[in-house]
Amino acid sequence: MPPTISLNAGLHPETAMLKRGGFKSHTLPDLNCFNVVDEDSCNEDDISEKIEQAFKDFGLNIKVVSQNFGPMVVTYFLEIESGTKLSKINSSLPDIGVKLGFSSESLRLNSAASASHDGIGVEVPRASRSVLYFGSMISYAKENFSKSNIPVCIGISSLGEKVVRDLTNFPHIMLAGSTGSGKSVALNVLIMSIISIRKASEVQLVLIDPKAVEFSIYQALPNLLTDVISETEDAVKCLSQLCSIMDERYKILKQNNVRNIKEYQDISQGGKLKMPYIVVVIDELGDLIMEGGKDIENSVGRLAQKARAAGIHLVLATQRPTADIIKGLIKTNVSGRLAFRVSSRVDSEVILGERGAESLFGKGDCLLSEIDSKDLIRLQAPYIDIGEIKKFCSQF
Repeated sequence: MPPTISLNAGLHPETAMLKRGGFKSHTLPDLNCFNVVDEDSCNEDDISEKIEQAFKDFGLNIKVVSQNFGPMVVTYFLEIESGTKLSKINSSLPDIGVKLGFSSESLRLNSAASASHDGIGVEVPRASRSVLYFGSMISYAKENFSKSNIPVCIGISSLGEKVVRDLTNFPHIMLAGSTGSGKSVALNVLIMSIISIRKASEVQLVLIDPKAVEFSIYQALPNLLTDVISETEDAVKCLSQLCSIMDERYKILKQNNVRNIKEYQDISQGGKLKMPYIVVVIDELGDLIMEGGKDIENSVGRLAQKARAAGIHLVLATQRPTADIIKGLIKTNVSGRLAFRVSSRVDSEVILGERGAESLFGKGDCLLSEIDSKDLIRLQAPYIDIGEIKKFCSQF
């Protein structure tokens, strides 16, 4: 039998299912420790006439029909002349951006906004960005998404809509972004979303942190399937053990004539052992694969391919979304992508399949790609500071 690591005492080690009587005393902490003030004065100048003139200078007759204020950009909706090709508009945006006083990569077509509004949506940077605090997002998520399996706060869109998703629908998600892009804050937001809404009996976390500094703050949580992992050798053991847990859970699903964890949970109300979801969060996947090699890559690939029905979901993060990291089963099966600012157009094309992430503003500005939508959603990720996390975790 391969070497294993110790699991939470409230769970069966072979299946990570709840022992009878486990976690009975666990209640969710109070959310009052979070900042809930959104800073958004919206004192933005209307530059509709400047935009119309700039387009006209490049031979494009357009009319601004409306605006929508988001946290980091203002989306101007344009009415264009019949027969005007979008490719011509898109290719002119760098020059138009410079003419308006921005950088050559500041303006962006928002295809998702265009599909849901009249006119073509063009994003223009705000003079001052607003701040979305996690406290406001989690209150909204708890009120409106409490019935989701694993609700996670993603951010507020460029059109000002709060975006909360069920992690099980991705069913796995990869985050990528260079230093200062907001990726680490977003990882904390995802973890905090889960432990703020879901009890330990409902969702268990596996936190793998090669840097040994990002996740230590969560060490005492009852939601941890095992201790926070920082050594590559332990990560190899843990991921291999999760594959074994996945296989054992499939046997249980087969014995009970159900196809997935959701169907099993429906029948577990009749006295059967409960099967909690497991969320595996890996920071710096690139470093982990470089050190652990094929052992890490194969285990992550197996989980990405098969673990969804067994209730195991992956949240993977990397600073370097290169083709030698995001490949094989990981590339094929981790369909959700959240891209923060990356260092090059090539990195953007690897993580998203198209350019765009290299032009983001940093500090939480990101693009979300989902399996059920061909359009990218631009978002401002929520902000949470370490003090808030410590205060919340101290309540367990």
